Amino acid sequence: MTTPTTSNTNHETTSSTPPSPSPSPPTIHIPKHMTGILYNQGTPKRVHNLAVPQVTKQYPILVRIHAAGVNPVDAKYVLGDKLPDWSWVQAGAHWLTRTCIPGFDFSGVVCQVHPECPSLFMSRTTSSDYQVGDWVFGTVPPLVGTFCEYQRVPLDQICKIPPQPQQQQETEHELDSSLSSLGVLLSTRSAATLSPNAQRVFVTAAALPLVGLTALQCMAQNQVNQDSHLLVIGASGGTGHFAVQYAKHVLQVKRVVGLCRGDNVPWVTHELGADHAVDYRSVSWQQDIYTQVQTYGPFTHVLDTVTSAKALDKTMSYESFFRGRIPTPNGTTAENKDAETVPPSTSSSPSSSLPLLLPAKEGGRYLKLGGDTSSWLAAGVKRVCGLNLFWSRQSELFWIRFPHSSHELQQLAQACWKKKKNTTTTTDESMTNEAAAAAVAAVAAPRAAKPYIAEELDFYQPEKTTTSTHDRNKNNNNNGPDATTNTDDNDEMDNKDKGDPVIAKAFSLLLGRRTKGKIVLNLMNPPPLSSSTDNASATATAAETEK
Repeated sequence: MTTPTTSNTNHETTSSTPPSPSPSPPTIHIPKHMTGILYNQGTPKRVHNLAVPQVTKQYPILVRIHAAGVNPVDAKYVLGDKLPDWSWVQAGAHWLTRTCIPGFDFSGVVCQVHPECPSLFMSRTTSSDYQVGDWVFGTVPPLVGTFCEYQRVPLDQICKIPPQPQQQQETEHELDSSLSSLGVLLSTRSAATLSPNAQRVFVTAAALPLVGLTALQCMAQNQVNQDSHLLVIGASGGTGHFAVQYAKHVLQVKRVVGLCRGDNVPWVTHELGADHAVDYRSVSWQQDIYTQVQTYGPFTHVLDTVTSAKALDKTMSYESFFRGRIPTPNGTTAENKDAETVPPSTSSSPSSSLPLLLPAKEGGRYLKLGGDTSSWLAAGVKRVCGLNLFWSRQSELFWIRFPHSSHELQQLAQACWKKKKNTTTTTDESMTNEAAAAAVAAVAAPRAAKPYIAEELDFYQPEKTTTSTHDRNKNNNNNGPDATTNTDDNDEMDNKDKGDPVIAKAFSLLLGRRTKGKIVLNLMNPPPLSSSTDNASATATAAETEK
């Protein structure tokens, strides 16, 4: 019989005394049912008894969703904008999505992790050590949906929210004090304990994935760089406003011009950082574009965030305009920046004309985020096979890619939550004006690229919404990049017979293009449970913890 011995190394100790129990992982109460939204064949409805999805090897993370971004693709039933605009085809799309949950992007807290998660996906993500309680954001595959309280998500489509010291410490303290008696870290109703600052982090994170991935992937694939001359059509819209910031503050693009509504021009230039913005409703907007090209040269890239197969968008004919040429009188060239700007003549001879967009062989690209069915098919082939079927190499439709995007989400998180190294600058009287301006600019840049929240809709209380100070346009003559002929006065009529009032309002705003920035659903303020339900939940959770 051998005598128990203790090794000096880090091996296990052999002893007759049982080892002290290791601390158990936090216990979480996950309900069997949740509240969510279903498309319901054209009239989105709220369902309170949806089953909470179970984690699998393919979807190994269960997230309590705190906020969900709302995008035009959601209002078009995912399939609707990719199919012909025929009534029977659209009706078929509504039927196919009737039992699906809307939504792509989200933010929330991890509440369950599949046991085999780290080993299965180590090679597919930059960070596979997700734990219960982690703050995360990301996307879900099409028709999986985020307009619900819980959702299981693939590991390669999420990313941790960078540490927010003040908010996270505050939140952890609140969670500890309010839930320690139940022995849980997180429950269905725990989001209500989050502070306003912490809630703001989740709302911002939920607005970021779709617009951020679109801007990042589109610009990376089409070589937008510091030497580019970029035009963004719809610069105050959901994708456009972030694309302006990403190009200017992250990629440091030399010159960024936005095309938007006149009352948004100061915001696009002063807040978002565009070098110039053009009011598409102005009678001289084309002349303004001509002046930009004559002064700074043709655009290298045009990012069109508004074009679609809809008749309203076709009336603007942006692509045909920007792929055309302008006359340059008296032989003026783009490089002659000191020459006096003269209105273009009516001459269109090749010898005296200047292209608005560089030719394809010189790197010019007209990039659309929408189009007809044939364009979507070509974009799908290029995304899957890498085969370019677009007959014009200068113009193509871009289709976002969700799988294996965790590293790109990490880049967006770093761009969104930049840490300022220095907040002050010193200048002295001996410095020239130019040197002083450069010193100030060095401190101010680079700026963060953050999504702007135009509407924050309370998922649980339709009458409570947080609206930006921006007054939505009420003019009936709004054909253009970020508005249509609908007005706010028609909201009540628009929302009739369209199902859940919260989602109906969000979809109406998106399809009417009456907001700048993003719309987000806030799922962090659920109504209080009844006392009987609270007691039952507490008893069940305590029993689980004891076991």
